[in-house]
Amino acid sequence: MQLRPDQFEDLITLIANPRHGLWHEPAVGKTPTACVYTKYLLENQGTTTVWTQPKSIMEKNQKELMRWTGWDEKDVVIVDGNPAQVQRQLTSQAKVFLMGPARFRLSQPLFPDRIKAVVADEIHMKGFSGPESKQTESLYAFYKKQGKFFLPMSGTLINGKPDSAYPTIKLIEPHYYGNYDQFKNFHHEYDAWTGYLTGYRNLEKLKQILLTHGIRRT
Repeated sequence: MQLRPDQFEDLITLIANPRHGLWHEPAVGKTPTACVYTKYLLENQGTTTVWTQPKSIMEKNQKELMRWTGWDEKDVVIVDGNPAQVQRQLTSQAKVFLMGPARFRLSQPLFPDRIKAVVADEIHMKGFSGPESKQTESLYAFYKKQGKFFLPMSGTLINGKPDSAYPTIKLIEPHYYGNYDQFKNFHHEYDAWTGYLTGYRNLEKLKQILLTHGIRRT
């Protein structure tokens, strides 16, 4: 298997930027690049990776990882089961672990130190799009404790409202906003009388931040 020239260019960009996104439209080819990048992290950075994704694409991603890396099922493990089974899976010699956002939240305190990377496929969906959700808080905790490499992927990062992009920006470069309240102060419009949220502003800045720290292909 060989990456296309554009995918190889994306791979070089990801290697040069430890926290960077792929915002390609669906079916453009994010997954092969992410698979090869995962193998690069293991072989060149000594880092095991957790892939998070909706359950509906977990087996597809497992097959893609094996296809593009040459690894087998003992290397590409779907983390699931009762607490004892999850513990055995996480202490195995797997090269990459696949799980959903809820499993990530439950398992994150058990991660061995060798896990320092997350590939978050379809990060715009409900798992990590809530700036103050329990799943998102567990992602913040992972990067505060041991995380170094972060590859979020989505063709539609802004899921319904701009706030869904905040967790990704916070993890890539927290200095833009400092905290979620500052994000809201900059991007939310409120009714002067009721205080209710009525709309959003300064969206060009938000777009520019995402394009500065990610790659978009159509």
